[in-house]
Amino acid sequence: MKLSEFKFISKQDAAALLGVSVTTLNRRRKGQAEWHENVHYTRRDSGQYEYNETLLQAWHDREIHPHGYINALQEFQMALETDQKRRKAR
Repeated sequence: MKLSEFKFISKQDAAALLGVSVTTLNRRRKGQAEWHENVHYTRRDSGQYEYNETLLQAWHDREIHPHGYINALQEFQMALETDQKRRKAR
């Protein structure tokens, strides 16, 4: 997967995806040792947070498909590394 294929969504959409309120989503972002900035979520210049839809969905479904989350996380990390290598090569 390419980095551009990972969609980042608004906090409202992320909360709906997980079936929680925006307040609960914010609490989870601050308290989740598993969620990492610039991987599971990112903070835009506007100060708003956006969430990695693919990783949150896999994280949410991890009890049903435990390897799905690990695979999604590995794919994102590989895409991130590939993108960084491309940028350095320019």
